[in-house]
Amino acid sequence: MAHRVGVTKGMISAYETASKAPSLEVLIRLSRVLGVTVDYLVCVDAPKYVDLSALDDSSAALVIALVDKLGEHSQHTPQ
Repeated sequence: MAHRVGVTKGMISAYETASKAPSLEVLIRLSRVLGVTVDYLVCVDAPKYVDLSALDDSSAALVIALVDKLGEHSQHTPQ
């Protein structure tokens, strides 16, 4: 990964632990190597969360199973 992006392994580790931030140029190279957008890398399109704390365990499990199933379906659907 580091070689493909043009940085050291230590820099990749620093990015992963948020002790350093990559330059815009490095973000663009990372996005191309990983096949994602720069927005995704900087969490502009942050995942959505649902609060299940009011549900009992059985109901929460059903919601989680449904979300997992929908995620599987969307991964196999061409966009």
